[in-house]
Amino acid sequence: MSAILVIDNHEAVRRLVRHMLEPVGYEVLEASNSAEALTLGSSRLIDIVMMDVIQPAKEGLEAVLSIRQSFPQSKIVAMTGQNHPTLDVLETSRLFGAHATLLKPFAQDTLFKVLSFLWRRRLAA
Repeated sequence: MSAILVIDNHEAVRRLVRHMLEPVGYEVLEASNSAEALTLGSSRLIDIVMMDVIQPAKEGLEAVLSIRQSFPQSKIVAMTGQNHPTLDVLETSRLFGAHATLLKPFAQDTLFKVLSFLWRRRLAA
């Protein structure tokens, strides 16, 4: 079973992602911040990390770097609901190591397209 770690300070977002992914066979782990995620991921293999890049406790781009270093085998999906035209946080997160991005709110089919893209990249590597 593939494991996806969802890092978001909003419980409703984590719950929604779990609701979308568990029925199709993913194991979903939840963390409310990067520190909690590092603890959760230290004892198991995480295939994909979905993380909100706007976090109250730690600057999001710094968190992307931290997660990238801690989970080098994992694909990272950067998420935010606060993308500003003057500072494209999602595109910048790609420069910091994210493999894909999602603008919240997102539909289930959009999430599945992103995950499919990541699995194809993983198989091609």
